Amino acid sequence: MNKRITIAMCMVFFFLNGCANNSVEQIQADYIDIAYGDSLYEGKDKVEKSVVQSVVAAYNELEYAEQTSEDIDYSKAITLTFIHQDKISGILVMDDKGVFQTKHGIEKKGMDIRYIHSGNDIHEQALKIYETVQKQY
Repeated sequence: MNKRITIAMCMVFFFLNGCANNSVEQIQADYIDIAYGDSLYEGKDKVEKSVVQSVVAAYNELEYAEQTSEDIDYSKAITLTFIHQDKISGILVMDDKGVFQTKHGIEKKGMDIRYIHSGNDIHEQALKIYETVQKQY
């Protein structure tokens, strides 16, 4: 009997911990590629390492605040492709309203469900990076 109670408690504990994790999977990046609208630019050797790490930190702090059926406005969406050791470590698509999707690595199929973002200023950071990189082309 005690064994069943212990197993049931463990199952509840693991279930609750799994549901409580509303953060994105943590990534690393050596550089980022960035797209806005129809334009795509490679950021390798064009974005300072400290800026890349700042965006990676902002990405790693993203939380899945609220699932939404609202479509991403791709005309105002920034796409960040994070590259680590010459492989895609993650992808973020976020519009100006904070609707976003993520993908981790190249093995995982499809994007995550759309969520509403609140908290950090990753969209604004990405716009500044886009403008900086665009001037270098």
